[in-house]
Amino acid sequence: MMINGITHTLHLAPMAELTTPALREVVKKFTGNVVLYSEMLASGAINAKAPHNEPLIKRYDFDTPFCYQLVGNNPAIMANAASVLQDYGCDGININMACSAPHILKTGGGANLLCNFNLAKAVIAACRKNVRGLLTVKMRAGFHDIDLLFLRQFVSMLQDEGVDAVIIHPRAAKWGFTRKAHWDVIEAIVTAVKIPVIGNGDITNAELAMQRLQQTHCDGIMIGRAAVQKPWIFARCQALLQQQSLSLSLDIEEIWIEVLENIQSMLPARLHKSRAHRFCAYYHKNVTFGHTLFSSIRQCSDINDMIVLIKDYFKRNEVERIKIV
Repeated sequence: MMINGITHTLHLAPMAELTTPALREVVKKFTGNVVLYSEMLASGAINAKAPHNEPLIKRYDFDTPFCYQLVGNNPAIMANAASVLQDYGCDGININMACSAPHILKTGGGANLLCNFNLAKAVIAACRKNVRGLLTVKMRAGFHDIDLLFLRQFVSMLQDEGVDAVIIHPRAAKWGFTRKAHWDVIEAIVTAVKIPVIGNGDITNAELAMQRLQQTHCDGIMIGRAAVQKPWIFARCQALLQQQSLSLSLDIEEIWIEVLENIQSMLPARLHKSRAHRFCAYYHKNVTFGHTLFSSIRQCSDINDMIVLIKDYFKRNEVERIKIV
C-alpha cells in the first residue's frame, strides 16, 4: 500500500483494547516501516465528540504512518466521523467490516455490513466524499461461510466506490477465530481486482508472513495477535523482506514493563486495568509459567501491582529474561 509515495508492506492490525499507543510505541522502536492503526472507534461516539474517546484518538509522534479505524453502519454518521478524525491528523481511515463480536454485530456494524451490499456501498460512498487521504476496508471473507463469488463482487464494489486498498481476513464472520484462515481466498482476490490486497490471519512468525506474501502475491501483511505477544515480529519481517539476517537480543521483562508503564502514562486510569490485562493475556505466552503469572495479574487492578508480580517472576526465573530471536 502506498502512503506518501512509499510502499508499506507491514501493518499492525487494529484491535479493540490492544492497539493502544503503549503497544504502538514499542512496535515502532523495533522497526519504523510498519503502518499503525488505532483501536476500533465507534462512529456514533466520534460523531458526537464524546470526551471518553479522546485518549483513544490522540496521535503521537511515533504514529506514522497512521490510520484510524471506524465501525458503524450509518453512512452519514460514518462520513462525518471520518471528517472529525481527519482533523486529528492521519494518513487514512479504515472501515471495519470484519469485527464479529456479538455486541458489534447487534448494532449492524462490523461484519454485518457484509450482509447488506447496498448499505455497505452507501457507507463507502459517503466516506469517500469526506476522506481526503487513504480509505481502506478491513473485512472478513464472508458472513456465514466463505463465498468466493460474493467476495469478488464485494471487493469489486469497494474498488469501484474508490477504496484504496482492502484488508482481508480469510475467515467467515460466524467462525470467529475458529477454523483456519483460508489464504487461497486472498490469492484469488489479488488476481481479480486492481487495488492493493492485504492479507490478515494466523500469521504467527516472520517466516510464515513471507511465505504468505510469496504464495498469494498479496501487497501486504497485517499481523494482530502475534504482534501483541511479539512486538518485535515486524522487525523480523522487515529483515526478511530486505533479505538480511537479523538477530535480536530481547529483554522480555523490560519490554513487558515498558508497555505497562506506557499504558499508565498515555491512558487515563479508568482504562489501565482493561488495557493492561488484555496485553498481558497475549504477552505472558513468552514465558514458561506465564499462565500462572497471568492468573495472578488478573487479580490486580493497579498496574504497579502487576509490575511487582512480573519483576518477582523474573527474579525467580532469571534465565527466561533474555530471549534471542
